[in-house]
Order: sequence, then C-alpha cells, then structure tokens
Amino acid sequence: MKYFNLQKHSSKILTLIVFLLGLAGTFYLYDLKQAQERMNANVEFQSQANLRARDISSEFNRSFFQVTSVANLFASSNWVNYVEFSNFIESVYPTFPAGRRLSVLRSIDLDQKEETIAKIKENPQPQFSDFAIFDLIDGNVVTPPSIHQNRLNFVQYTFPQPTQNHFYGRNIRPQSPVGPRFFRVIENQQPYISSISGPLPGLISKPFFLHMQPIIKKQENGSTTFEGIIVSSQHIEDIFGNNVIQQSLDQFNYRILDQNGNCYQYPQKQFTPASERSSTELPPLSFQSTINVEGSQWQLIILPKVALEDTSIELLRSILVAGIALSALVALLIFQILNQRTKLTQLVKVKTEQLHDQNVQLESAVTYAEKSAQIKSEFLANMSHEIRTPLNGIYGFSQLLLETELTKQQSNFIKQMDTSVNHLMTVINDILDFSKIESGNIAIESVPFSIYKLIDFIHNSLNENAKEKGIDFNINILSDIKPDLLGDIVRTNQVLLNLCSNAIKFTNKGNVTVNIYMELVDPTDSSSDITLRFEVVDTGIGLTPEQRKGLFVAFTQADTSTTRNFGGTGLGLAISQRLCQLMGGEITVKSEYGVGSTFTASMVFRQNKNIIIVDDLDERYEPPLKLLVVDDNPLALDVLQLHLTKMNAVVTSFDNGKDAVAHLSNNPDPYDAVLLDWTLPEMDGKQIIEAILALQLNKLPKFIVISSYDLSIIESASTDLPIKSILQKPCLESKLFYAIKGAVNDTEVDAQLITDSKTLIGFNILVAEDNPINQIVIKTMLTNAKANITIVNNGQECIDTLVKSDTFDVILMDIHMPIMDGIEAAKFIRALDNKKQASIPIIALTANVMKKDVDYYLLNGMDSHVAKPVDFNQLKLTIIELAAKNKLHSK
Repeated sequence: MKYFNLQKHSSKILTLIVFLLGLAGTFYLYDLKQAQERMNANVEFQSQANLRARDISSEFNRSFFQVTSVANLFASSNWVNYVEFSNFIESVYPTFPAGRRLSVLRSIDLDQKEETIAKIKENPQPQFSDFAIFDLIDGNVVTPPSIHQNRLNFVQYTFPQPTQNHFYGRNIRPQSPVGPRFFRVIENQQPYISSISGPLPGLISKPFFLHMQPIIKKQENGSTTFEGIIVSSQHIEDIFGNNVIQQSLDQFNYRILDQNGNCYQYPQKQFTPASERSSTELPPLSFQSTINVEGSQWQLIILPKVALEDTSIELLRSILVAGIALSALVALLIFQILNQRTKLTQLVKVKTEQLHDQNVQLESAVTYAEKSAQIKSEFLANMSHEIRTPLNGIYGFSQLLLETELTKQQSNFIKQMDTSVNHLMTVINDILDFSKIESGNIAIESVPFSIYKLIDFIHNSLNENAKEKGIDFNINILSDIKPDLLGDIVRTNQVLLNLCSNAIKFTNKGNVTVNIYMELVDPTDSSSDITLRFEVVDTGIGLTPEQRKGLFVAFTQADTSTTRNFGGTGLGLAISQRLCQLMGGEITVKSEYGVGSTFTASMVFRQNKNIIIVDDLDERYEPPLKLLVVDDNPLALDVLQLHLTKMNAVVTSFDNGKDAVAHLSNNPDPYDAVLLDWTLPEMDGKQIIEAILALQLNKLPKFIVISSYDLSIIESASTDLPIKSILQKPCLESKLFYAIKGAVNDTEVDAQLITDSKTLIGFNILVAEDNPINQIVIKTMLTNAKANITIVNNGQECIDTLVKSDTFDVILMDIHMPIMDGIEAAKFIRALDNKKQASIPIIALTANVMKKDVDYYLLNGMDSHVAKPVDFNQLKLTIIELAAKNKLHSK
C-alpha cells in the first residue's frame, strides 16, 4: 500500500517537476526572445533613421545648390535681365515653394548708379519703368538713398513678384532688419545661414531661416569683385517635403536644432526658441546626426513614434497557459512527438530535395530565357546591320543614278528599285520596333517640328501611290492649329504612314482623306499640351467584326488567304497602337464591310517654346536695326522679340502676312530686314515676299526665313526669291544674330556662321569607311555637293590623317572596321592634345540602329548618328549643323 502511495506521490512530484521545469524554460525563452526583439528593433531603427538623415541632408544641399546656382548666374554674366532671372528661377525650381521669396540684393559703387539704373529700366516689365534707389524709413517714408562706404546696396530683382509697394530699389542700411546680416556677408564675402526664426506676421507665416549667397565675379586678371547677394527665405518644413520622408511620418518624429539651440519639431511643425527650451534628456532609443549647413553645424534628432511596448504580462499569461498544458501533456506525448518529429524530418528532407531540384530547373530555365533573349536581340541587330550595309550601296547608287541623264524607262526602273528598298526597310524596321516594344526598350523623343512639315511628308510619301491606283488622297486641317510642336515626329510619321498606306492599299476606288483636329489638353491654358487627332477615312473594302477583333494583334492580318491580295508583316497596326499609347493617345477604328473604314490616331504633344537656343551671345547691332517679324505662333513672336531687342533691334511684329504687308505699304520708314515664318495662314512665306516686292518700296528690306518646316522644301520653293538666309527652329541665338547682320550689310564676313544648306562648298570631310562600295557611294554623294573628301580605310588611318592636318570640318566614322574600329578611334581623337583636332565633330555612319548601340556611340565620343542606308539630305543637314556649332564654340 505504501509502495502504491509512494508511486502515486512520485508521479505527482515528477509531474510537478516537469511542469515547473517547463514553466522555467518558458520564462527563460520569453526573456531571451524579448531581448532579441528589442535589439533587432533598435538596429532597424538606427538603420532607417540614418537613411532619413541622409535624405534630410540631401534636401538641405539641394536647397543651397539652387540658391548658389542663381548666384553663379549673376557671377558668370555681364548682365542679367528680369526675364532671364525669372526663367532661370523656374528652371532651377520646377515648382517654386509657396510663401517663399528669392531676391537679388545688388551692391555697386556710387559712380555706377546712373548706368545701373539705366540698365534695369531696359527691362520691359512695367515695374521697372520708373526704377529708382531709395531709403524706406519706418516702412512708409521714402527718402534719397543713404550711402554706406561709398556704395549703394539695394533690391534689384525678386521672385515671385512682390505685392507691396516700395520693394524694388529699396536701399539696405545697417539699421535695416536684414542689414547686420547683409553687411556681414559683404565684409567676409562668405555664404551666411541664419538661425531658425519663428513666423513673421504679415511676411512669413511659417518658421524659416535665411540663406545669403554672395555674388563674386572673377575678373580677367584673376582678381574678384563683390557684386551683391542672393537672399532666399527657406521654410524649415520644406526640408521634410521629400516623399520618402513623408512616408516615414507614422514611424518617426524629427527635431532640428540650429547652432544657437533653436528647435523645430516635425511633423508637429512646432518652433521653440532657445530661450524657451528646457533641457530634456533624450530617450535611449534615439538617433542623432550632425548636418553641416554652410559652415554652421545643426543637429538632427530622430525619435521613434511608438516605443517598444512592454507586453510581458500578456505574453506571460499566454505562455503560462501554454506551459501548463504542455507540461501536463509532455509525459504522455513525448514518444508520439519524437516519433512524429522523425517522420516530419524525413518528409522535410524529401520535400527539400524536390524543391532544390525545382529551383535548379527554374534557374536553368531563367538562364536559358535570358540567353535566348540576348541571342535574339544580337541576331536582330546583326541581321539589321548585315542587310542595311548592302542596302546602303543599292540605295546610294540609285540616288546617284537619278542625278544623271536617264531615259524615262531607266528612271522608272530606278524609282521602282527605290520603292523595293523602302519596302524592305519598312519590314526591317517593323521587326526591330516590335522587338523593342516586346522588351520595353522603345523610347519616345521630344524634338521641335512643324505640323506642316509632317503633312508634307505624308503627302509627298503617298500621293504618287494613290495616283497610280486612281484614287484621290487629301489632307485637311479642320480646326485652328498651333504649328510649332515638340514631340517624336519620326514615330508620328511612322503611325500615319502605316494608317494611310493601309488605307490606300485596301482602297481600289474613291478616295483616302486625312482630317486633322487639334485641341488643348487644358482649354483654360493657351500654352497647355496639344492633343492631335488624325482621322484617316477611306472608301475601301472595310472590315468585318471578326477582322476588327484581331486588328491590333501582332502577326495577325485581315487578309489571311493563300492568294494574299495584300502583303505586309502583320506588325504595323500593333506597333502603331503601342506608339500612340506611349505618346498619350490611342488608335480607334470604325468600319463597315464593303463601305470603308475610319482609323483615328490621337497623340499628345507639347507646344514648342524653344524657338531660340541661348549660347552666351554678347553682341549688339550698332547702330540699332529696324526689323519686321511675321509668325503665326504667339510664343515664337514673344521669344524672337525678346532676343532681337536684346541684340539692340527695334522690332515690329505681326501674326499674319496680310497685316504685315499692309503695314509696310502705309509706313514710309524703311525696315532693314523682314524675319518671317514660311508656313502661315492666308498668305504663306512666298506670297508675303512676293507681295512686299510688288510694293516697290524705296528701300527693299532683306528677307530671312526662320521656320520649323523642311528647309529643303523651302529652298526648292524660293529659288527665284531674294532670300538671304533660311534658318531652322530652334535656332542658335548667335546664328540668328550673324544671319541678320550679314544680310543687312551684304557681307560674308559677318555671316560666316550661316552655311549655305544647298551645298557643302568649302567643307573638308574625312570619311573612315572600309567597305569599297560604300566608299564610292559616300564619296560621290559628297563630291556632288561640292565638298572636299578624304577617305581612309580604318580608324588608325583616320587618326594618322587627322593629326597631320587642321583643315577638316567633320569626320564620318563607320563603326565596324579592321585594325581599329570607330569607337576606339573616337576615344583616341577626344584625348588628343590639339584642342581643335580633339573637338572635331564626329558622325557615326553605320548600319547599327538599335537604341542601345546609338546611345553607346554618343557616350563614347560621337556627336551624332546617321543610319545606313544613308538619307543624304539628313546627312547634309547634320554635317552643316554640327560644323556650325563647332565654329560657334571655337569662336
């Protein structure tokens, strides 16, 4: 009986011991886990806080860089007018922060007063018409300016426009609110950052600090002069505007302490001056970092919003319950657990081996797919290169033959050969474009172009095809248009060529009509983006509902019969749809079988404000010139008037030819020159010039055309007109200056930068090309254009020839050549000690057209790229443009 009692008690004791051991182990594991979690949380906090500290430091640096950039603008310029100042601010600050102000405080010697005031008054804005320098006493009393150390220190410009009076011209005195800081910067000529200040009622609504950046101009003799100070107010809360920082606000609180101990807390947006702060200890879980602010050291403190909560009681309750249950059952379940564990271990081992095999197979499949994609890309690039290279010879010789005397039949044969070459190029380009779209590597460009140039291209490309089929091909503009746009004209042409050529292909009688509509994306903003809709209407065979379903699917065609009445790759519409989507639009279709179809392509473009390219021109007309400007684009008129006025010209402008001709007929005072666009409503450029000639003025002005239109078309249409120069928008500011000056003076010296675009007379061109056929083609083309040509067979010969002569204007460089390829040669040339030789323009002339290849060439010394088969007009314009820019930079 005692034995059983002892055994019973022993079981209880053993059960109690197991229970207590389990409970003790549970508490131990809990404490260990809690310490580990706290350590991990602290490490993660320090890491995240360090990243946010870097973000905040970067925001400080970006803000200071913006102010420094404005100071550098004034330090590097002889004079900056208000438009240049405000335009520069808008380019440096994509969105200028609300409630902020950036001002130019000018410091001049007393004897510079009248000259400086006169220059400021030249600004056309009304606020500068009666500009004067004055003292403002007690905020409303205006007195003559006080002089400090024989200098005047006053507000020249500010951004944005001030609402209060007596802002521009206000003299800064030592007693002024900003005076002590201003004269401190004058004295040491070093940037100054103020401490954080609270809001100023009526002026600044949020805590802020001031950034003062001196304008130090370097003179030719190496000395420097102090020109003034850029003063910018900076809301301290704007430092936290970064998206990443904003996303962290549910995790962290931020404090910034300046060098004087003033404190700003975010996101609470609370400012506490140093005098009101109490010294409080920071919690152990915090992050501190030093931010160097233009010589001052500010402290950044980051605190976690939610501290680690002590949940031990809840955890203990759960663990106690689990521990009691486990301790009570451990003796009964230990065998089953161990047995089950063994089975599970074996199962996990089998599953792990299976998963490993699957991962190996997956990695092998991914590697194979990547290798296949690479092989496919390289194959397409190589095939394109290998096809384009002989095509260059075929296309080049056909173009050269067309310039010789041929019979009508021979000329017909050559044109048919050109048609076949163009068709083959379309197939190649479709395949390459589809490959780019599949891989996501296709990019949309933004270049200036004229809507009229696009219309002429489509009409000239397809009108003959339509005539051969006996159908009418018409292009109508059915809404008011803004002709000068920014967008990808090449891709736009590609979409329209595809839609229009399809319409002509599937139309056997009747007509194909393109209706063009233009509308503002934002009707309330006249300068907003433009939506262009091209409606291609045909009277062709039409489409069934089933055919329309697969219309934009790659490799699918409506005509799938074995007789194949209509050819094609089945890629054109799929590519065109994707291109429209990349340009912010789409293609839609309406069609009735046997009646006809209407395809509508929409695309979004920007209005072209980039009429003039500023290239640091420092020239003025002496004496002033009187100019008449005609352009239907109001943006172009404003830009031209601004730049011509800066060149010391008196400008009268009109947005149509009819008013301009009427003005000339009623105005006896002669004009020196007429600057006009070529494509205008009612009267185009040619009609305007003919109308002016018919006035028989006592003094005939010189005519200069500046247009986004195709220059070769203007040249062909104006052979019998007295046009002095034809310029392409956007035009270099200096090129415009010399064109007008040379035209007015009838001299070639002043117009030396304006090259005759009809020929390449006087150009010395070095050609590196190893293919004998391509050598003959390019030499004949350039020689016919009156250029002087030197041909070499590889990159090494190109370098050897270049270093022996300084006479070459441009190099045409093939890429794949023996001994030394074009890339190696370009790199070597750019490293030459002779600056003239090292900076010579290099054009990559190659059959490689993949974007990654072209980008690689441009990153490795090439200035431009022209694809084979060579479009000679494109090559000629590229040569002229690069040579002109090179002359400007070396001038």
